[in-house]
Amino acid sequence: LTRPARISRMAESLLSSVLGGKVTVATGHLSLSGTLLLSDVKVMTPEDAANGGESLPLFSAEQIEARFDWVSLLLGELRSTQLTAIRPTLYLVDDRDAGRWNYELMQKKNAETKPAISGGTGKVTALPVIVLREARVQWGEVSGGRLRDKANAVVDGQFTPAEGIATTYHFELAQRSEEASGGSASAS
Repeated sequence: LTRPARISRMAESLLSSVLGGKVTVATGHLSLSGTLLLSDVKVMTPEDAANGGESLPLFSAEQIEARFDWVSLLLGELRSTQLTAIRPTLYLVDDRDAGRWNYELMQKKNAETKPAISGGTGKVTALPVIVLREARVQWGEVSGGRLRDKANAVVDGQFTPAEGIATTYHFELAQRSEEASGGSASAS
């Protein structure tokens, strides 16, 4: 029931349904505090024919702590109430050749599929709150088949499920400066 390989596969399934794309989790362990500790988490965009059939990196995290529903773990359909990503990296790449951003591949894929359904009940799975701590955002650009880094920032933030809209998040981000102070942004 609590084998790291089983927990890792269940966490991959959970994160794929929440975030879309292909998710890999190197290891998953139950902590003494009753949360799941997931390490070396990577989210890739769906394969893209315009990009030679390759997936593009979108998100990585050294560690994600997941608060979860114990009953869902026992049933093999892991559901989380909160995900906290510690020192994650979000890769935002403007593909000038294709005329789109890498995250738009996720929107296209999610529009083609139905929302995550829980256990055949027909009920849409509730999205967890996502907390980012010391997140690095890296902007890049692909032009002529070459990837170039453009800018980066460090932010803290929170994504909260929109009330009444099962597949939408509201988010609040605060940029950190070198002195750990800075501006903030909020949007839906």
